[in-house]
Amino acid sequence: MSLSALKRWIRVIVDTSPPPRRYYSGGGGSYCSCNKVCTCVPVCQAHHLLHNDLIVRSIAEQLLLLMGTREFEYMDWAASQLGNPLRKRIRHIMCLISNGHTANPDSWPCVAQLQVYLQHEDEVIAFMAAQMLANRQRMFNNLISQNIRLEIAHCLAKAPQMYWRNRR
Repeated sequence: MSLSALKRWIRVIVDTSPPPRRYYSGGGGSYCSCNKVCTCVPVCQAHHLLHNDLIVRSIAEQLLLLMGTREFEYMDWAASQLGNPLRKRIRHIMCLISNGHTANPDSWPCVAQLQVYLQHEDEVIAFMAAQMLANRQRMFNNLISQNIRLEIAHCLAKAPQMYWRNRR
């Protein structure tokens, strides 16, 4: 991707206008972070709900809560592909969403914690970190350096190839 294309992605991803100060409800409810580059697109986040790393687990859960009922088809597909413990966890998250549970931005990992994951060898984990950083930027108007915004843009630019429907 060219530098000018990356700069366009950054302008889209890191919109500095402050959103309403309330919890996301996912699926376009009270506030959705989606714009030209959707930062809540499903790319197998559900497969990481029982990851050994607690931060990765937390990111996966919060992103699924952000997606909300709009992405139940994805969550249902993911659950059908997996073994019992992970299937149960995905169904539990779906149940929470159905009962009105939403993402809690106050529990999200901080920028410094998320930056580490942008270079993760697992492309889904790197993508999830980029999604969470983009959501943090919009929710809290965090000051994220130009270099990190370029990394976020680079990770999120891979979304079309990673989209779960392309993997089915």
